[in-house]
Amino acid sequence: AAAVFSACDEICKTCNISANACTSCHPGTFLHDESCIKSCPRGTFSNTKDRRCERCSEGCEMCAENNECLKCSHDILHAGRCYKSCPEGFFSFGGGCTNCSKGCNTCDKQADYCLSCHAPKVLELATCQSDCSSKFVNVNGVCRHCPSSCLTCVDEKTCTECIPDYFLHKDKCVSSCPDGYYGGEGRCLLCDGICAKCNGPDQDDCEKCASSSFFLYKGECFGRCPQGTFYVSGDKFCQDCDSTCKSCHSFKTCDECKEGLVKNSQGHCVSYKECNIHEYKDDQKGCLPCHRKCSRCTGASEHQCLSCKDNYYLLKDEVKRCVPCHSTCKTCSGRRSSQCLSCKEGWYSLGQSCVQHCIWGYYADNTTASCERCHRVCKECQGPNSNDCIACFDKFFLMRTSKQCYSSCPEYYYEDRAQKVCERCHPTCRTCSGSGALLCTSCVSSYQLQGGICRSDCFAGEYKSSQGPDVPCEQCHESCVECKGPGPMNCTVCPASFSLYVNEGRCVHCCHSKPEAFGECCDCSEVPEECKLIPGVLTENNGHKKTALFLATSILLVLSTGAIIFFWRRARRKASSVNKSGYEKLPDQTKSFQSFKNNRESTSSFQRDHVIEYHDREEEEEDDDDEDIVYMGQDGTVYRKFKYGLLEDDDDEDLEYDDESYSFR
Repeated sequence: AAAVFSACDEICKTCNISANACTSCHPGTFLHDESCIKSCPRGTFSNTKDRRCERCSEGCEMCAENNECLKCSHDILHAGRCYKSCPEGFFSFGGGCTNCSKGCNTCDKQADYCLSCHAPKVLELATCQSDCSSKFVNVNGVCRHCPSSCLTCVDEKTCTECIPDYFLHKDKCVSSCPDGYYGGEGRCLLCDGICAKCNGPDQDDCEKCASSSFFLYKGECFGRCPQGTFYVSGDKFCQDCDSTCKSCHSFKTCDECKEGLVKNSQGHCVSYKECNIHEYKDDQKGCLPCHRKCSRCTGASEHQCLSCKDNYYLLKDEVKRCVPCHSTCKTCSGRRSSQCLSCKEGWYSLGQSCVQHCIWGYYADNTTASCERCHRVCKECQGPNSNDCIACFDKFFLMRTSKQCYSSCPEYYYEDRAQKVCERCHPTCRTCSGSGALLCTSCVSSYQLQGGICRSDCFAGEYKSSQGPDVPCEQCHESCVECKGPGPMNCTVCPASFSLYVNEGRCVHCCHSKPEAFGECCDCSEVPEECKLIPGVLTENNGHKKTALFLATSILLVLSTGAIIFFWRRARRKASSVNKSGYEKLPDQTKSFQSFKNNRESTSSFQRDHVIEYHDREEEEEDDDDEDIVYMGQDGTVYRKFKYGLLEDDDDEDLEYDDESYSFR
């Protein structure tokens, strides 16, 4: 039988199986699921050449005619394609991919926060640069920080040069060399073999002897203590006897006296043992005092001293007289300023010298009246710890709030190389290269970096919880003027009289060293732009004082109020026959207060500690040309000012209002 052909449906150009199972379409329509349609559905695009609807690429929700993706289902849209993550040279922002800054191979969150660099650039602190800075070393294209005490290094663990006051020992920088070594030329060098510890290369530079059978005396090791010295038990060193002793077993007790002296009952060597230690024996007059310069003596003359009083020292020659120490010394071993044994009041010992002000690297210890060494990281200090610094060595920077020295300033601070301090960045900057809002290098959350400025899509007092064009702005916590996130711990700008405590991101009241008034507060006087937190302690005594002050103030207020009422009533009785004057309480307090309240709500310049004037709208006394004026006192009482006269023909006096009371002028 002959084949039977049926006509295709009119929407089809050609068909198969059935009339409406299209296989091709007329111009202006596109084939999709065996049907011809005018526009392709979501997830497909129009192939104008074949007049078919073809599927968009994987992950693409909407695409153009050339299969260029316009919107992704879940992934990131970039250059007409959908990516799980942005390709190299781009970072994810606002649902798409944005170019990293020049030099960055990859970056994150913002254009200049680099993760890797194009060769030959190296990565240092999220920026790409030609070479690593001082105290950094290039490790596979990334600048790694040398150990904190290293000046230069070959990797993250191996130092080649140390910062001041540190010494290189076995590829590490140490603050003090181990036993058997001494510090010299920035390195730990070997001691002489006789020394277990030393401060130099020679045999007389020992601080501890290598052999336990030896004794240390003036830097040398001896098999036994020399004559005129004694052994200090447990310390393995020899100490000088008193100058009157030939031999001794303690500083105060002589075993044998020098020629011409005898021991008294206390074990001291004196010229005659029956006399007091500060006396000598006269054959005719008995015991007589030594010369005023002598502590012990053999006669009355200043040339017969055995030892000297404070501010003098004994000349070790045939003269045997006491001569003055240097003007700075209390006791001394010679006339030079470098031979002091102790210092006069108001002076500090530094080695064997006395100074009024300690040199850099030392601080004045008032307890010991001596200059003690600062911590090794401090160039100048006010105490022994690492957080007592007031100046740092070269290539270090002082954090003034914590009084610590840093090799590089932490986040939120930049390096002021002229002053050698860490200065606070602008509150919107996470890192910066200088002061102000125009030199940011990265931003706090909720801000984006654009040309050195951290910008926000929100108004002041608002923040974004996440990045993106459709994320709404939310209100900052009430304690913040501006912020980077929710709650009181994300403030970036604080109200007047408050300072930002950067460590916790919160605003703390400035108290200028009076924390008891606020519980805790910032000392804003030392570094105005930074918070030096002072924990407040409200003592019981302070509490009693405040209670007593409140009671006293209350009593005085009651007495003052009573006196004012008394004199006011008395004056009122005297002036009953004339026009009254002054202030009086209004009987209709509600009306006047409502007027006061309405005015307060209508003006932005209202201040509670000022008096606001209001004109009474009702002319109760038509024969009075002046309007009455209404006042509200600080306690909420409403008064009316009116004209007054005196019993005599004197000129009217004006009434003057004061914040605390009413008084006549």
